[in-house]
Amino acid sequence: MAAKHIVFLYGTLKSGQSNFRVLSDPKTGLARFLAFGQTVKRYPLVVTPQHSFPFLLPVEGKGEYVQGEVYEVSESKLQRLDEFEGHPDFYLREKVAVAVTSATITAWSIYQKPYTVGSISSHSLNQ
Repeated sequence: MAAKHIVFLYGTLKSGQSNFRVLSDPKTGLARFLAFGQTVKRYPLVVTPQHSFPFLLPVEGKGEYVQGEVYEVSESKLQRLDEFEGHPDFYLREKVAVAVTSATITAWSIYQKPYTVGSISSHSLNQ
């Protein structure tokens, strides 16, 4: 892999989920599983009732520690993931601290954009 990026996946792109095919398609670049992990900080994880897909809100310290998978991806795979997720128009890709085994790493992850605090359930914010 020439340019390498570390990504943290917490939703439908994880292995065994409905959109894992986007990550695993070798025609759009390389992806290599590194570890299971969880966010170091708490974030609201919301599931849309219309589409049943999860998204994080960029509100540190509220919500829950989010569990997911960490991958090393090529530049072309990162571009494909951005295209699939609608970054930067629908989702926003930002760095997030992720705990893996006995270390903390920094990885790209996707947050919902835009959002309003009124659109977040009080259950998500008060955990």
